[in-house]
Amino acid sequence: MEIAPDLTLVVQVTNFLILFGILKWKLFGPIMKILEEREEKIRSDITKAEQARQEALDLKKDYEDQLKDAAREVRIIVQDATLQGEKIKSELMEKGRAEALRIKEEGQAQVKLEKERAISSLRAEVAGLSVNLASRLLKKNIDENSNRALIQEFIGDLKS
Repeated sequence: MEIAPDLTLVVQVTNFLILFGILKWKLFGPIMKILEEREEKIRSDITKAEQARQEALDLKKDYEDQLKDAAREVRIIVQDATLQGEKIKSELMEKGRAEALRIKEEGQAQVKLEKERAISSLRAEVAGLSVNLASRLLKKNIDENSNRALIQEFIGDLKS
């Protein structure tokens, strides 16, 4: 059995090879070029997207750091304000205590002065009354019972 080449088959194979060559020359080259350009653009876009994502992550980290710093500063400010408030409170309390002590001491001094004035006034009045009593007793030279009665009468006059 001999296999003879069939002319139709040879023509079809030749036509196929010619068509394939033309397609490769005219169609596959530009299509491959377009596909390569598209692939390069996609790679470029992916690289740009990755860079943008990295920049976004960096910005996010910067903002988080700034927020942490701001929170730390707020805590410091609040602590300082609290300490300053406590200091002012203690200063005001100390001033209040000092003022209360001063007022108390002034009041005690005023009471002491008034007491001394009252004692002095009472001494003067008692001295005057004693002189008055002695002069009455001397005017009436009487016995002891009469002296007692006279003293009781004098005390009764003082009460009224």
